[in-house]
Amino acid sequence: MTTPRPRIVLLVSASVADSDSLQRDLADDPDQACTVALAERGDQALEQCRDLRPDCVIVSDTLLDTEGAALTSALQTELPLPPPVILLVDAGNETIAHQALRRGVYDYMLRGAAPERIRLTVRNAIEAAALRASLEQQRQALAASVAQQADLAAERDKLAQKEGETRRLMNEALALLDTLIDSAPIGIAFADRDRRFVRVNRALALMNARPVEEHLGRCPSEIFGDIGAAWERWWQTVLTTGEPIVNLEVSILVFGRREYALASYYPVRDVDGNLLGVGTLVTDISERKRSEIGQRVLAAAGSILAASPDACVLGDVVRTLFPDLADYGLVHLRSPRGELQLLAAAHREREFEAQLATWFDAERLAVSGEAHPITRVVAEGQTLRDAPGLITAEAGALPEQLQPATSVIAPLLAHGRCLGALTVVSVEQGRQYIGEEVAVIEELARRCALLTAAAYSYQEVRQARAAAESAVEQRDRFISTAAHELKTPLAVLLGNAQLLLRRAEQDFSLDAVNRRNLRIIVAQAQRLNRLIATLLDVSRLESGRLVSARVPVDLCRVASQLAEEHTPTLIRHVISVDMPDEPVLVAGDELRLEQVVQNLLHNAIKYSPRGGEVQIVVRRDKNEAVLSVSDQGIGIPEAELPRLFQRYFRASNAEARQIGGMGFGLFVVREIVESLGGTVEVQSVEGSGSTFTVRLPLWTSGPALVPAS
Repeated sequence: MTTPRPRIVLLVSASVADSDSLQRDLADDPDQACTVALAERGDQALEQCRDLRPDCVIVSDTLLDTEGAALTSALQTELPLPPPVILLVDAGNETIAHQALRRGVYDYMLRGAAPERIRLTVRNAIEAAALRASLEQQRQALAASVAQQADLAAERDKLAQKEGETRRLMNEALALLDTLIDSAPIGIAFADRDRRFVRVNRALALMNARPVEEHLGRCPSEIFGDIGAAWERWWQTVLTTGEPIVNLEVSILVFGRREYALASYYPVRDVDGNLLGVGTLVTDISERKRSEIGQRVLAAAGSILAASPDACVLGDVVRTLFPDLADYGLVHLRSPRGELQLLAAAHREREFEAQLATWFDAERLAVSGEAHPITRVVAEGQTLRDAPGLITAEAGALPEQLQPATSVIAPLLAHGRCLGALTVVSVEQGRQYIGEEVAVIEELARRCALLTAAAYSYQEVRQARAAAESAVEQRDRFISTAAHELKTPLAVLLGNAQLLLRRAEQDFSLDAVNRRNLRIIVAQAQRLNRLIATLLDVSRLESGRLVSARVPVDLCRVASQLAEEHTPTLIRHVISVDMPDEPVLVAGDELRLEQVVQNLLHNAIKYSPRGGEVQIVVRRDKNEAVLSVSDQGIGIPEAELPRLFQRYFRASNAEARQIGGMGFGLFVVREIVESLGGTVEVQSVEGSGSTFTVRLPLWTSGPALVPAS
């Protein structure tokens, strides 16, 4: 049990008798331990009240420096919690005591009163003070509580206002988010942890060809089967690892069309980091993807045809359609007697190519007669799509790898004749070829037709050479040289025509670039007509009987014009031109000089198959104009450099790399340059590129007809 602390009673009196009497009476109090402190003056009393914090103050009415009532007022004014004051008076001075009571004195007692009366008065004063202090604490606590409640009420009002504003802003944000999601051009979806659709926007619903309502609450596998199951596996990976999967290319068959998209899957978490599900963003790339597939097919086919211009490569050309556009393809050619012959049969799975050749050989087509779709295409020269009767077989006799789901039969048209047909088939169930895909197949058929026509022409030339060697030599010199000279401008014309044709077939309007391409086509067609008119003159180069018109020609303009015309057709190469601002005039024939620059530029591009910079430099050197064409290609073996400008000669490393050519170009360059009084030379390191340098006399006189040297 804790012993209560002694009570401190401050006696303010100058009387020793008062001090002794009160100390004795209070010390004998059995109910309360008291300690009596003494002060003789009022200022001492105030100081001790500040230091001792007495429980009660007894003030004598006989103070010399101040009255007891005044001291009482000072205590109440200067102390935050003043102790109770008891006034000690003589008997007969009750009037003074009553006045003091009105001024704040708690009680009074008479000198000489009974000890019990004194102790009782002190105890009552102390207890009353304690009660008053307790009440004051309760009052302050109540006031603090009331103030706190008021603050809480005010805070609640503020929070309510903020909550209302937050709710309003949240509703606005949700409305804005709903608008953005529903109007977004990309597909957006959210799936819960059970891989069920919770939110799907209109764009994704259109991509999936299903209404929004059909998605909600269902798993992709329930809607799209195996394709949907694949989506779920990606979602499960995100849910398991917590890591996103970004820009995954996916494909789906929608109403027969092969559609492509880039899909990204992201984990969706709440503010505490708990995984709620998977968010999906889907971008439709079908148009771009189909364009890329078409460009890839035509580029690959063009490389094959350029590397080996022989009909035996048509099977490899067909394989460029795999796997995006076809599962198998066929090339039938019409023989001189009008019969169809199967020249190439290619399948994605090569083990089926033998069966494929059996089902489409000439005998089976002959059994169906003119009713067979391939025969009809060759006869009519028109493309057929999904024609019935492509394969006539009993049920179960044809493996599923050969059963057509969709097909295109395109005629091989060249020079106004139908040479055969290209048949392209997909076995994917539900697949249908669309216009862009048919256009690519028709373009591929056209290129195959040009190759076939070229092969037929070459065969005819060989037969003619066998009939009479002297006539063959004359004809070979004329036709081969003419064919080589026509090939370079025709390649530029063909590349730009293909670009314009492809865009036109996709219903795009002609823009400034296409108008520029069209102007190039017209310019090259004009040049081709001029070349044909001068083929006979070119055939006379070797005999030295060519008469050239010597007129001033700006070599800078010729070089820059040809560089500009080649640039739009290049993918891996960059042409740089270094020449003076003023013209560099030479005495020559503009068409012949174009042939020289054209051949050197074409060779620089062709013999640098990995690409790189092709540099054209035109400069003056004393009385000569100097033209150099440099590449970063395969170079020429040093031992073969002396023979490089001979007719029919081709470097061994070009043959080894299967780079096509017939060995006419540099022969023609040398003959033309020398006929104009100039020289041509080459510096080359095998594997590091080549530089061809042409030197021609600068223009010094008026036009004249001068026999070639």
